[in-house]
Amino acid sequence: LISTPNGIPLQALICNHAVCHYEDDAATKRKRLRVQFTGGTLVPARSTVRNAAKLQEWRRSFLNTSSSSSSATKLSLWDTILQTVLGLTRPTLEYKNKWMAKNAVDALRIENSFHFDMKRSPVGWLDVLYMDDTMRITRGNRGTIVIVERMHQPQRYF
Repeated sequence: LISTPNGIPLQALICNHAVCHYEDDAATKRKRLRVQFTGGTLVPARSTVRNAAKLQEWRRSFLNTSSSSSSATKLSLWDTILQTVLGLTRPTLEYKNKWMAKNAVDALRIENSFHFDMKRSPVGWLDVLYMDDTMRITRGNRGTIVIVERMHQPQRYF
């Protein structure tokens, strides 16, 4: 659940893209999963695209379709900061064309998804607390506990 600057709650799916590998940690004398984030995708939930007011708020918040010049200026400044610090790049149409829409609602979700790549991404580590074929529970280097459900194919976003 995401709350927009206008306080409107929107449901979405967030998918982080990362490169992971195990390495030895000399301090703890155990293996840790090192993670380097490479980008991500934010996809509106079906409930968001089915509601015209929520879809309009989504577009205003994430796709810069606001007519307000101050909003566009703020987004432009934010984009510049993120591009400088993390090397973020914006999505191309080619990326969105990889997804297959099964119906009109999914087509709207694809059209309104927000994807980014990070060229200078943050690096951290994870301790795997539990893992099986369907889920993983980890604790990160900043103490965050995350529960992740495995998605075998990207098409499951839709």
